[in-house]
Formats: sequence, C-alpha cells, structure tokens
Amino acid sequence: MNYIKLLNDFRDWLMVHELPTSSIALWHTLVSINNMSGWKEQFNAPNPTLQQLTGLSAEGVRKARKKLIEAGLIEYSDGRRGVAGTYKILRLSNQQTNESTTIQPTEESNSVGKSGGIDEVSNSVGLFVGEKLHIPKHKEVVDVVEEEKDKPNALTFYENNFGMLTPYIAEQVIAWCEDLNDEIVIAAMQVTLKNGSNNFRYAETILREWSSKKLVSLDQVRAYELQKRASKKTNTIPFPKRQEVNKADERDELLDRLKRGEFG
Repeated sequence: MNYIKLLNDFRDWLMVHELPTSSIALWHTLVSINNMSGWKEQFNAPNPTLQQLTGLSAEGVRKARKKLIEAGLIEYSDGRRGVAGTYKILRLSNQQTNESTTIQPTEESNSVGKSGGIDEVSNSVGLFVGEKLHIPKHKEVVDVVEEEKDKPNALTFYENNFGMLTPYIAEQVIAWCEDLNDEIVIAAMQVTLKNGSNNFRYAETILREWSSKKLVSLDQVRAYELQKRASKKTNTIPFPKRQEVNKADERDELLDRLKRGEFG
C-alpha cells in the first residue's frame, strides 16, 4: 500500500466528511502501526498503546474507534485475554469510487448524432469530440506500478531512521513533500542525521533554507550545498603558525654579542 497516497486520500475524504479530532488521531495512529508491521491485512493494536500514542483515555479510544467503524474507515474485532483487538484499514479509494456518479447508458446515448449521443457523453467525461479514450496496455500499467513502488518515500525514511511517526509529524512531512518533493525532504533528513540530530525540526530548518533559495530538484540542492561549503572554505583565513624559537641558537647569539662588548 502507498502510505503517502493513503494519507492524501484520507485528507481529501475529510474535506467532504465530518470526523471528530479524536477519531482522526486514532486513524493516523492505526495507519502508522500497520505501516510498521508491514501493511498486514489485519493487525493487532493494544488499547494501552493506542492511548499512549493518541493521548486519549480508554473510553476516548472506544468512542473514536466507533466513529471510524461507522464511517466505514476501519473494521475491528474484539480481542481476548492476552490478545489485543484486531484492526483492518479499509481503502479509501474504493469508497470514493463507489460514491462517485457513474454515467448510465441509455438508448439515446448509444446512437451517433442524436442529442445525448456519443459526442455529449465524450464531453461529459472530459474528452473532445473525435478524441479516442486511451486504455493503457498491461505493460504500461505494470510500468506505472513499478515506478510508483520505486519512488522514494519520505514517511518510510522517517520511520526507518527517526522513529515512531506520529500523526502530527506525518502531516508535516507530507506538507513539505507537497511543497518540494520526497527526494528533497529525504535529503534534508539525511543532513540532519549526519549532523548528529534525529529531530525533524532540524530538518525543517534546512528545508526552509532550501525553499527560500527556490531549490526544486535534488540536483539544485546538491549544487547549492557544494557552493556553500566552497564559500566557507574561501572565507576561512588560516592563522599563521607560530614559529618555534631555537633556544640554543638564541643563547649562543647572546654570548657572542657579550664577547663583542655590544652591551658595554
């Protein structure tokens, strides 16, 4: 499952649906737990863990979970002694597809040249008259899937290198990925780790600097950082090394001057 796509779909879903803040926090937490478990069809999540990660009480978790079930966002099965309850994250894309309006063919729409015929149906789905609808071949679909799978994922990088991904941090990472891109956000996190920090605020400081410089690609970021390092080296003027004095030679020179009577 594409983590970023799922989070984006959930945010789009919230634009047209109402959901309590507690349920939003619980949904993000469940998705994060499932992501760390490797995206299982069903996974277990103990209530104490959910309470700690969401800041909700036991009753708060129960109410938030009920809202998610009613909204069709998750499925839940009660656990038993020693075994936590079982959750299943439902795909939002399927819900959006089912809720979308579909064009039902009519007798008139099957005829060419009549009102409501093929020309009007083409325009209703965003095609120009005479334009053919392109249906991707199997290989094209596979290529798109492979390309999506190979794309760097900033959220996954955070979890693998920084730690538990909270709903708040997830929203911040996604926002930066939308403003720039995943590669640049990952690069900022890599610089953060190299400098001995694992705080995303540090990475955000770097991202704000790159954003202010209008850097929109990884190549631009690399070029900028190289130029900055070169500038630091140029502006650093080394102090001259102190010349060591040979004490023996200084003593001999003083004795010679005394012999010559230079000191009266």
